Amino acid sequence: MSKDFDIDDPSGRELAERAAAARMEYEQQLWAKALMTEEGRFLACFVLEQSGFYRASFSDDDRLTSFREGRRSIGSIVRDAVLAVHRQRLEQLEREAEEREELYRARAGAG
Repeated sequence: MSKDFDIDDPSGRELAERAAAARMEYEQQLWAKALMTEEGRFLACFVLEQSGFYRASFSDDDRLTSFREGRRSIGSIVRDAVLAVHRQRLEQLEREAEEREELYRARAGAG
């Protein structure tokens, strides 16, 4: 939940800006902590994959395209959060995702 500030009032605008900066700093600290764990990287990668971030969104059906773009925007938020913490973490979680896929295929006898 976020508290509304009177942005027409200079002190309210300043307070809102400080609150937003504090929130962003806190979120980055949490992302950094999460991305240091295998589980955190898995969850970030899971959201990226499930959101369709790595797939094309466009279709002949405008409604389907809009749906896919909306879903994909969630992946974009996650990717931006990861990049804000550390670009190499994104590369690491993508590598780990590829390794998991190879493991799944091997377990299924297809690898």
